[in-house]
Amino acid sequence: MKRQVCILLLSIGVLLLATVSQAQGTARLLTGNSNQDMVGRNETYRGNGKNDAIFRAQFSAPNRTVTAVEVSNTNGLRSVWDTRPNNRLWLGGVVIGGRAMNRPDGSVNFRLGSGQNTLDFFVEDNGSIRGGKTNYRMTIFFASGEPLVMNITPGGGSTGGDGNNLLINGVRFSLGHGEVHHGGWHNEVK
Repeated sequence: MKRQVCILLLSIGVLLLATVSQAQGTARLLTGNSNQDMVGRNETYRGNGKNDAIFRAQFSAPNRTVTAVEVSNTNGLRSVWDTRPNNRLWLGGVVIGGRAMNRPDGSVNFRLGSGQNTLDFFVEDNGSIRGGKTNYRMTIFFASGEPLVMNITPGGGSTGGDGNNLLINGVRFSLGHGEVHHGGWHNEVK
């Protein structure tokens, strides 16, 4: 969705038209138990030996700069993961375009392209995902100050055959074909 914004500069009598793109998208729980370990139960950007859950957002926000990502509960067990350092919340790992985007302190700051984006957000389950009785919201914060807020689709999961693939540091992760994998991602080294 796009909207036109008119700006009238009275001092010089010029009419400018600018197109402002609205960010929009969807988010879901991709898997509650991947074969990846990017984060733990703290703010440190490194694995802790436990497989992470993955939330996936597919969205359009042309040429915007992402400054933070957060997933929080909307009901059920209190749950918040984000990419803001030093706030005592558990860190989430961001992968977009097959690349890990977190800085060493866990923060993010990257520019999006002009098309559709897929962002995977890795989190250590605090029991709310496994418990299955909590709904979530993903918020992507932009440098412009305008956030993109997406409710997580209830009942998401890892069903094969839907073309989900992920390449992180030369290792390809993909779901199986036509079957449910409760253990999460399968990987192969390229």
